[in-house]
Amino acid sequence: MLDQAVEAATYPEEAIYPGMGVRSGIPKEDHLAVVMPVETFDRLTEKIVRGIFYLADKRFIELPFVVHSFPLHPAASGPIRELIETFAKTYAREPGIIVRRAVTDDGISSLFEIEFWGQLKRYATVLRP
Repeated sequence: MLDQAVEAATYPEEAIYPGMGVRSGIPKEDHLAVVMPVETFDRLTEKIVRGIFYLADKRFIELPFVVHSFPLHPAASGPIRELIETFAKTYAREPGIIVRRAVTDDGISSLFEIEFWGQLKRYATVLRP
């Protein structure tokens, strides 16, 4: 994957995954970036969400429910973080992945926060369209 790395300085700030920008005072010119299609994150997130449902509840997510995943900048995550901290159960395979899931009374509608290696966070919902 390192052979696919590019100079991070060649990409505008809005193209960088939320929360993964310049760190530790290292100049942007010295950072490398790996270009990944959005679909890759979407598919991985959906697989994790569906897997947690099956492992925890022995259930499949079936229509009309759908999984929707999205990034969220840390500065904008306040309301979702509050729901997660208040209602979520944590599933962890540390240090690599931590999944937090808050499920509503119907047992399916839910909110997920998925954290990879303590750095990258991805969010998902399971809802009726």
